[in-house]
Amino acid sequence: MTKTILKNNLIIEELQNKRDSQEIEGQFPCLKPFKISGNTPRTRVLVLAAKNKKKTMTLGVAVLQISSSSNQKNKEAAMSCIYVKKDWRRLGIGTALLKEAEKTCIRERVNKLTIIYNTENNAVESLIHRSNGWQINEGLTGFLFESKEKVWPTVASLNKAIKRGTIGFSIRSLLDCDHDALIQASGADGTPKWAQLDRHQIDRAEQEYSRVIYKDECIIGWLITIAVDQETLDYHILWTTKTHRNSASKLTAIKALTEIIGAAHFSSEPDDREKGDDSGSPWKKGFFISRTDNAMMNNFASKRLTGSASHQNRLNLGEKWLDK
Repeated sequence: MTKTILKNNLIIEELQNKRDSQEIEGQFPCLKPFKISGNTPRTRVLVLAAKNKKKTMTLGVAVLQISSSSNQKNKEAAMSCIYVKKDWRRLGIGTALLKEAEKTCIRERVNKLTIIYNTENNAVESLIHRSNGWQINEGLTGFLFESKEKVWPTVASLNKAIKRGTIGFSIRSLLDCDHDALIQASGADGTPKWAQLDRHQIDRAEQEYSRVIYKDECIIGWLITIAVDQETLDYHILWTTKTHRNSASKLTAIKALTEIIGAAHFSSEPDDREKGDDSGSPWKKGFFISRTDNAMMNNFASKRLTGSASHQNRLNLGEKWLDK
C-alpha cells in the first residue's frame, strides 16, 4: 500500500478482546505502561489501521480514559496517549484518531476532553493546533522520578523533618472522608480552578493514596493522586486553604505527601527500612505537576525533586469542550 491512497483505506476500531490487545501492545511499546490487555471498561484504546486485499497494517493508537462519574454535568475524559508510527506521520492519521476520540466522548456524554503533553513533542503540539476547538490553557512543569534510589534520600529526610509541630491537624485517607464536604470545601476561600474538586476528580482519584487534612473537623487541605497508567502515580493536587495556611498546615500537607510517597513507592516506612528492597510497593514511578500559583508544590519541587527526578519537562494542558 502506498501513502498516496492511504486516506481511502483507513479504518478506526476499538480493541475488543485480550488477544488483539496483546498483539497491539507488542507493536506499540508506548502502550506497555497502560497494560491495555487488562484495561477497565472506562479505558478505551482506539486503533487506526490501513487495509488492502493482502494485509492489515496498524499505523497509530490512542488511549482514552473516560470518567466513570454518574454526574452528567461534569463528565470528563483524558487523552493519555496518542501515537503514530514515525514513517506515517503528517498524513492525517493523528487527526483521525483525535476526531474519533471526540466522537467517542460525545457518544458517552462527555463534556470535556483534556490532554497534557510535553512541549517538545512537536507532533502532538502540531496536532492540537491544527484541530478546531482546542485551547492551551496552562503551561506546567512536570517532574517524573523513575529511579527509587534517587528519590529515597528525599523521602527519608522529609520523614525526619515532619516529626515536629503538626498539633491541631489530622490527616485522613480519602476513603474515610465525606466526599460532598470535601467538594464543598474546595470551592471556597478563593481556591484556584485547578485545585477545586468535583465528583469527576473524586472518581478518578486513587482513594487509598489520597489524603484530606482536617483542623477541628474542618477540611483545610487535600492531596489528590491519580493513576497515569499502571506504573505511574500522578500527584495531581496538593493544596491548603488560604484562611488556614500557616507553617503548621504547610508542614502537615508535606507530611501527607511524604506519607503517600512512602506508601505508594516503597514497601515499608522510611524509619524501618534500609535502602534496598522495594518489591512490595505498588507504583514504580511518581509524577508531579508544578503550577505557577502553587507555591507549596513549587517549593517542594525545587528543593526536593530537581535532583532526584529522572525527567523535568515543560508541559501544556490542552482542553476541548464538546457539543453533545
